[in-house]
Amino acid sequence: MSGREVIRKGGESIMDAILLQYNGLVNRYQEKLAKLESCKAALKEKEAQFQRAHFLMIDHRCQEILLLDKQKHKLM
Repeated sequence: MSGREVIRKGGESIMDAILLQYNGLVNRYQEKLAKLESCKAALKEKEAQFQRAHFLMIDHRCQEILLLDKQKHKLM
């Protein structure tokens, strides 16, 4: 084997190692991105639930106020 063949083989193994490391980093990034997207979707759902509960609470309070107002007018 000539010196060039050894260097080429050594260079290929270095490139293979770099490629494996890069692929590992890309895979971890994609996993973290998927987890982040999942958390984002869950947060949007929780926000929607909160908005619905908040609306119902406000609606209920408005109905109570209207009822009290009607009762007040009946007493007058």
